[in-house]
Amino acid sequence: MHKTTVYRRWGSKERLVAEALEAAAESRIGAPDTGDVEGDLRALARAVRATLSGREGVAAVHALVSGARVSPEIERIARRFWATRMAQVRPIVERAIERGQLRRGTRSAEVIEHLAAPLYYRLLVGGEPPTEADADLAAAVALAPARAGVFAAD
Repeated sequence: MHKTTVYRRWGSKERLVAEALEAAAESRIGAPDTGDVEGDLRALARAVRATLSGREGVAAVHALVSGARVSPEIERIARRFWATRMAQVRPIVERAIERGQLRRGTRSAEVIEHLAAPLYYRLLVGGEPPTEADADLAAAVALAPARAGVFAAD
């Protein structure tokens, strides 16, 4: 697309990025329900990996991370994006607590952040998309302290 088309349609590159991120923030992701927290976390990690391996997902993540530093509008959208994602996957931990697989008071955000962090690290710091093995390892590494009660509020 030519630069003049971008400015005619969106007015600025930041507005273009903001509109694309708003659309991404509205998209829904599922909270896997395999009947077991281990399977749910593995499925979630693989879904995150798939997003971080696709061209659109990589572009969105880079825009969310870098754009939030330079634009208050993108920073607001980024906060909403991450809050929406967390709300969409919170049921994984809530169901695990109801099934007795995780301790009452386990903080969903802690479990999900520890699952996703190594995958984002691999992309943003390592410069390579995470592999399926990376996703499986991230799920296992997040699950072990969750089962041990490390993420439970006292």
